[in-house]
Amino acid sequence: MANFYRSLLVLFSWCLLSPAVFSQPGERRPGAQPTNLYRVTRDSISRPSRVGFIDKTGRLVIGFDQLPGTTVSVGDFYEGRARICVSQADDHTNNCIVGFIDETGKVVIGPSFERARDFSEGLAYVEGKGQRGFINREGKLVIRVDQVTDDVIQASDFHEGRAATLAKNGKWGYIDRRGNLAIKPKYSFVSEFSEGLAGVVVDRLFGFIDQRGEMVIPPRFKPQRGQYTWDGIVGTSRFSEGLACVREGELFGYINKRGEFVIPPQFYNAQDFSEGLAWVVSADYKEIGWIDKLGRWAINAVNRHNLSPSQPGAYSRFTSFPMIFSEGLAPFAALVRPGYPGHYFRWGYMDHKGREIIKPRFAYIYPFDGGLAWVTSDEASGYIDKGGQFVWKK
Repeated sequence: MANFYRSLLVLFSWCLLSPAVFSQPGERRPGAQPTNLYRVTRDSISRPSRVGFIDKTGRLVIGFDQLPGTTVSVGDFYEGRARICVSQADDHTNNCIVGFIDETGKVVIGPSFERARDFSEGLAYVEGKGQRGFINREGKLVIRVDQVTDDVIQASDFHEGRAATLAKNGKWGYIDRRGNLAIKPKYSFVSEFSEGLAGVVVDRLFGFIDQRGEMVIPPRFKPQRGQYTWDGIVGTSRFSEGLACVREGELFGYINKRGEFVIPPQFYNAQDFSEGLAWVVSADYKEIGWIDKLGRWAINAVNRHNLSPSQPGAYSRFTSFPMIFSEGLAPFAALVRPGYPGHYFRWGYMDHKGREIIKPRFAYIYPFDGGLAWVTSDEASGYIDKGGQFVWKK
């Protein structure tokens, strides 16, 4: 579904808790504050890649040999803390425990958790030593989810003062920052709160609730589906800049917080609004680009900045890719070998007017974050600045 990237897929949380599975460079959590440090690696033949961090100029701030020698993997920084997974043996296996480092590279929360999530709103969910709950930035356990109710067995991140919790009966609800049960677990799927509302699934359709648990937009929309849950539901939708992208029938449109369509369902594919624009594909595949909040085409130079309308099958490549504006720039794809097997194209960045700012020469790219973006070209991978120049590459 269109806004896959922008949604926090809560039922993935168990997988995301795995101590050795961290995101790739550049793949940061949506909505997080821009980072000050960027994760980089130095490959090694005899042992796992060593991890370090650079600043916005490309200067190495946390050296490759600064972290513990038994480090298996390291995550990105969120709120001044980054997860670090340290092996419990000298063989550098994935049998590791998780702690946190600060922005100097110092281990400030000792590795002792079996699983942990990144910090969000000052708290991080952890599991280990028979405890399940949230720690603060000093590592103190301040919320025990198993003491909220006997039913709670798992939790997700805090967003707007609410964290989703999973009960033994397979239903989801929310707790508040005091650890109190704020919304009883009764939904088969939930997403994080965004702009005061959260998507919840009831009888295989989703609507939106407010932070009191009141249903403000009744369930009538089709949820996102995939292969990760027993019933195939992997996501709902979220409000971004006052609008939510939803599907009615087989087409996407945008609703306001009263549940009214302000942009009628008319798109084959669509994504969330960012910086006033949203990426869409028309139902007949003839137009692809960005619309404004009135539903008017703002950028639809198909042949300049996207795949040809004669190749609708290639649109599947964009389904989960963040075609969003970030720090004034958005990705675009240009065919470099029309008709070539696999739709051979390269990525670049454009501005709000559709003007090419960074030429399409990359095999893969991510949104800009704090002035840098992770890209992969045929020759190298690394971080570029807004001039398209590498500040660090490997």
